[in-house]
Amino acid sequence: MDIIKKLTKSIAILDEIEREYNEIPKIQSELDQKLSDVYHFIECNKLNTNQRYRIVSFLQKLLEERRNSKIDWELLRTYKSNENKLSQISNRSLLMSEMRKKEKLVNSNYKYRIYTEELLKEIIGK
Repeated sequence: MDIIKKLTKSIAILDEIEREYNEIPKIQSELDQKLSDVYHFIECNKLNTNQRYRIVSFLQKLLEERRNSKIDWELLRTYKSNENKLSQISNRSLLMSEMRKKEKLVNSNYKYRIYTEELLKEIIGK
């Protein structure tokens, strides 16, 4: 057993999680700005069918990135609010339980607020 190697690996992983936690708000802000640029481009330009298809595909990729970033943020926030549970073996399973609960919540299906899924499908001719 090499305790120093194990601790070094564990600390490196915790440091990486901490860096990600600190970096996510910047990433989200940048994605929001990119989305805003695309929205304004769509609003201010007359696009043909091919161009609309391409810009919506690009927009979809940005929105997926934003969604993944939000999921990561929620999981990291849950970790940070429960990280003190790492100090005792008996509490570590509680930490993981909180993490799994949050993961299930953030990966649940979207509940439409104003439009129905049927109306949106009708709009796109599906």
